[in-house]
Amino acid sequence: MMSRCAMMNRIEQRKKTFHNWPAYKCNVDSQAPARAGFIYLGEEDSVECVYCFGRLKQWAYNERPILEHYLWFPYRPLMKMMF
Repeated sequence: MMSRCAMMNRIEQRKKTFHNWPAYKCNVDSQAPARAGFIYLGEEDSVECVYCFGRLKQWAYNERPILEHYLWFPYRPLMKMMF
């Protein structure tokens, strides 16, 4: 599956977008959202999936990005492939 930006298909590139991620607010490690297909948008704790364009924000303490991705966007292509 290709994302809208081929460069963001690589997890290493997605991880780089999290350099200012406010992990202290939600205790969500910055690598977890990147593994779930998200990039950090640079505003508060907003992320966007590079495959389905789904956006999430206002992370609760210790939420699991892959699970939240599935709960909010279960029928999107990446989630169908994973679950």
